[in-house]
Amino acid sequence: MALKFENKFNVGDKIKSQDFFGKPEYYIAGEIIRTETIRGAKVYSIDIVEDTIDGSRVGDVGYVPMEVSFMEFDNRITLY
Repeated sequence: MALKFENKFNVGDKIKSQDFFGKPEYYIAGEIIRTETIRGAKVYSIDIVEDTIDGSRVGDVGYVPMEVSFMEFDNRITLY
């Protein structure tokens, strides 16, 4: 069975991922550079271009899980 956001986005897509449930003003955004498995979790690896918390992650590679059990909701990952 596919994860909630597995196969929804492709390498090259620009996505936005919410950092906290119910806080849409907190997110990271960037272009997907690859999909991979990190510590057993399938993720979209993105080149971060926007970080609404403090900007410190801009220019870093961020890992956006394709599903999280503790704060999953329909619009956690969207096109940017």
